[in-house]
Amino acid sequence: MRSGNCRPIIDRAATSFVRRRWGSRLDLPAIAACHLGSGGLLWLAADAALQTRAGRKPLPTRQVLRSVVLSYGSSLLLARVVQRRRPCHADGKALIECPDGPGLPSDQTAAAFAAAFTISGRRPELTVMLYATAATIALSRVYCGVHHLSDTLAGAAFGIAVAAGTSRMPPP
Repeated sequence: MRSGNCRPIIDRAATSFVRRRWGSRLDLPAIAACHLGSGGLLWLAADAALQTRAGRKPLPTRQVLRSVVLSYGSSLLLARVVQRRRPCHADGKALIECPDGPGLPSDQTAAAFAAAFTISGRRPELTVMLYATAATIALSRVYCGVHHLSDTLAGAAFGIAVAAGTSRMPPP
């Protein structure tokens, strides 16, 4: 069921729920998590750190680089096609600066879930931590008012789909 302004009820409920918590001790961690996910750089750095611990060069693997770059970049392009307004575009309220572009799918969430999928394929013992971190980044975007919940759900699904597709690509 949709509301009169074409926003799913779940998005309105989630936005209302998190805004009632603004001003709490959740604000600073959510703001930090929002910025941590920027551009997928956290994930490339994490993969590089894992390579260093494994005695390899301190660079991200090609698989992670490919999945993060493709999911992030293609989600940016898809958002320009879909043109869904962010909640902060509608009312100007956000805990961080409201990004200029459209919000569906969430590019930071897409990159986070693409990296979690790709790294966990190689390091299954890290699966829970990787997906928990990706989910934290996604939910922080909703909490800070720069994405609807459905933007981040779509971003998560999109990121995993891109990563699954790139894992089947032959090595460069």
